[in-house]
Amino acid sequence: MDDLLRDIIYPALDDFSDVYDVTIEKTPDTVLWGEGTALSSFDFVNLILSIERVLKERRSAAVVLADASAFSSERSPFQTLATLAAYIEEKLGDD
Repeated sequence: MDDLLRDIIYPALDDFSDVYDVTIEKTPDTVLWGEGTALSSFDFVNLILSIERVLKERRSAAVVLADASAFSSERSPFQTLATLAAYIEEKLGDD
């Protein structure tokens, strides 16, 4: 998970911050969705798209993160950066 945070998610956060002028703390327990987030719905969608783009560029992996399984899950994979990283690892393992 640490590699995924360092190599994919944190660079995507940097790209996102440069474009949308929104700063997100780069720690595993940073809240992305729900209570305690600084992201609007628009910001959240664009961040997910940014992460998908970096995954494609750096890992040649065309992964859709915001799919039906993500939203039907009892515990959202988008709660924190750590839960998102675990979800991405799971998605990459499914490919």
